[in-house]
Amino acid sequence: MSEYVKLTKQEVRRSWFLWWKYCLCVFGFERLQAPGMTLAQLPVIEKFYKNNEEGKKAVLNRHRVFYNTEPNFGAMVTGMVLSFEENIANGKEISDDFIQNVKVGLMGPFAGIGDAITQATIPPIVLSIAIGLSAGGSLAGPLFALIVLSLLPTIISYYFFHLGYN
Repeated sequence: MSEYVKLTKQEVRRSWFLWWKYCLCVFGFERLQAPGMTLAQLPVIEKFYKNNEEGKKAVLNRHRVFYNTEPNFGAMVTGMVLSFEENIANGKEISDDFIQNVKVGLMGPFAGIGDAITQATIPPIVLSIAIGLSAGGSLAGPLFALIVLSLLPTIISYYFFHLGYN
């Protein structure tokens, strides 16, 4: 039996970055976030299927189907799928149906939870604090809101992606 080969931390981070960058950039109504999910698998394709065209096609075909979730909390699903792909590349038997069922089964709940937190909970709290900081014309409020509302979703996405992968 051959040795289990893991993705490096850099490859896992690259996968997260590809998800974070492209999950909402390259979608259409037929597949929505499927291109972002597929791009997130590039580190697996590059590491394990460099000279295996059939393996590349299999990975690409597994993820070209409809997928849609909230991108920050839903990053956990993308991390899980990356782990599944790593296991498949190392010879573990995981069916395409299993991966698709996990994606379909989790994308809705994570979308609901993520939307409620990232759109309906965090912004009002942050903006309420920012309004208080803006008293008297201070720039502290807008800067606080800009920084927190930019960084917090990124941190959430990174955390949940790695949680899913592990």
